[in-house]
This record gives sequence, structure tokens and C-alpha cells, in this order.
Amino acid sequence: MYWAIKALTEYIRATGEFALLDLRLPDATGVEKSIRDHLADMLRFADETVGYGAHGLCRFLSGDWSDYLDEIGARGRGESFMNSALSIIAKSRLAWVYEQVGATAEAGRLRTEAAALRQRVEPHLTGPWYPRAFDDNGQLVGGADDRIYTEAQSWLALAKCGPPELRSRALRETIDRCLDRAGMLIMDKPLQPNERAGRTRIPYAAGTGENGGLWWLTGYWVSIALAEEGLRDEALRVHDACSMDNHHRLFPSVWWSPWMCPDGIDGPASPHYGQAQQPPGFNRESNPNEVAKFAYKLYFATHADASRTIVW
Repeated sequence: MYWAIKALTEYIRATGEFALLDLRLPDATGVEKSIRDHLADMLRFADETVGYGAHGLCRFLSGDWSDYLDEIGARGRGESFMNSALSIIAKSRLAWVYEQVGATAEAGRLRTEAAALRQRVEPHLTGPWYPRAFDDNGQLVGGADDRIYTEAQSWLALAKCGPPELRSRALRETIDRCLDRAGMLIMDKPLQPNERAGRTRIPYAAGTGENGGLWWLTGYWVSIALAEEGLRDEALRVHDACSMDNHHRLFPSVWWSPWMCPDGIDGPASPHYGQAQQPPGFNRESNPNEVAKFAYKLYFATHADASRTIVW
């Protein structure tokens, strides 16, 4: 729901189409409601059904954004720093939209809730980078004695959690530890088999998928966060490393497209470094992802400047 709220508010801010709030659409049960009412339903579900844990952060449940981390909150007590950041962002941006249409009471409530959640997050930001979660036992995941989870760094920085020096330090640590020549690692150290308990049931090998693979999406999130902090050169460096152009230069015989599936490639810890992510037990040679192959061919056939680095 946070993604939907963020996408809608960004669209309204870019287009000025505030009348979209009054558009009526059916919900999952067929009941017609305004977009404003749908947004209220989303927030109610997030606040009351997903809810908050012992530290006042959004509950993790069986995977917040990362389905790989399906065991962190499986018993209902784990908490997500990433989803807490997304909640702060979604409520803050929706508050801005409501202020523009005169719904000041609702906007004020959302800003107060976002500020209160940020205050509950910040006492736990004591390491050199942002933590990922509290697990079901209340233990910190992704602390200084553990590993960096890239997705947490971008969203907590974008939610302005902690002072500017903390945000800058966390993002620089992410570059130092997670930026590979072929893109952004989703974590700096893959989980080994003896580390999976309490975190995941998915047996990805080291360097594969969310277990230390390279994810263009998390790289672009880091790039946006760096740009927001005024670190333009670092933002462009990350963006360029995550580009299709860069992948093609490094692995010219490997077909891969982030606009099709799969959405990641194996990292340097994998014997299949640079190849498209495949599920455990998948025979890479028997089905070489023809959809991604076609998309990749089409991109380079239709972009005259495809040999150059793309920047925005």
C-alpha cells in the first residue's frame, strides 16, 4: 500500500491533477469509493492490520519488501525499518497533497503520525549504517556486527531518518561495501547456510537472488537517495554501474533486461556472476530466458546511443 500511495502522490504532484482524489473506483468487493477513501483504507490496513511491534515500528510479518527475509517476522513480532521509512514517506507526501486541497486536519494528522514514527525509529540508529529489522526475538538485523541491507539504506535516508551526517555516512558505507563493478549488491555479505535460521527458508546460494545478488532496483534507490543528499557524483556513479549498458559491456554474451524478468543478476560470490537470477534448482542451460533476450536485443537495436552511459 505504501508503494501505491507514493506513486499516486508523485503523479498528482507532477501533473496537478488533484481532482483524481474524487475519482470513484470499485474496491476488491465491488463497492465504489473515491480515491481518497481508497487511500484511507490503505492506511487503515497498514496501521491496524499490519500494525506496529514492541519498538513502535511497522511489523515485518512474512517479508516486508524482501520475500527472501520471510522468517524475520513470521511469528508476528518482527519489525521493519524499511517499511517504517516507507510509511513516513507515504504519509508525508499524502499530507502535502491534502494541504493543497484544503484538507488541513487530515494533512496535520498524517504529518504528526509520520513525525512520531520517525522519532520511534531514530533511537535505534546507532551504527555506521541503517539497520534492516528487529526479528521475532527482538534482535537487531543488519546492525554494525552483521551486514548492510542495501534497501534499508536508501529508504531510511529518503525518509530523512537521522541527521544529515548519518544519512550521508550510511549511503557512503553502502557504496564502499556494496557497489560492485556490475551494479549494486543487495547485501555486502551473503548469508551462509548456518546463518539462515530466523531469517529465511529460501535456499539461495551465496551471490544468488536476494542473497548477495546484484539488483538494479535497489541500486537506483540508492542513487536517488544520494542525489537527495546532494551527493551528485556518487549518485551518477551508482546509476551508471546499474545500467544495462554497463552490464552489456561487462558481460556481452549474457542476455538480461531489468524491464523484463528476472529482476536481478548473480553477484561475484556466485559461479554464475553476471547471469540472470534463476530460482534454486533451475537449469540455466535449458531455458535461457527468451523474453529478456528479446527485450535486450530490441533495446540495443533501437537506441542509437546505447553504447554510451545513460544518465538522467
